[in-house]
Amino acid sequence: MLRITTYIIIVFLSVISICNSNIAIAEEGIYHINQDRSKAVFFIYYHIGEDQYPNSNLPKDIFIEHVQELKESNYNVLNSLDAIEKLKSNTPLPQHSVIITFEGGYRSSFENAIPTLLKNKIPFTIFIAPERIDRNSNYYMSWKEIKKLSKNRLVT
Repeated sequence: MLRITTYIIIVFLSVISICNSNIAIAEEGIYHINQDRSKAVFFIYYHIGEDQYPNSNLPKDIFIEHVQELKESNYNVLNSLDAIEKLKSNTPLPQHSVIITFEGGYRSSFENAIPTLLKNKIPFTIFIAPERIDRNSNYYMSWKEIKKLSKNRLVT
């Protein structure tokens, strides 16, 4: 348990250190990711398709639009651990680098977002709070689901 918590803290601190202001707004209001190859933009999701949490929820149809935009445009979606290793070794990231994370291990992410990413072969990272998963609540993913996801090369 301590190893998982330490790992999460290390990854979180690494994320903070590499995630700066990389998004610029064009005249037409569309967001563009800068071409700085020493930075990556993190898309951080909590709840997907859970309207009862308006401050941290993204409707499922909007999430699917995000995935389509990432696939159809010139974005490079990276595995978070690979990106951190490249940055530690001063290896440039691909232009327009993006990293997708899900915070909390919420069931809505597991049911409403993760299947779309897996289907489209897009890597992502899940940050969990083990004590929440231990509650065996339908609100969070189960250890069995997390273990199954951990065997997929797209998931960190």
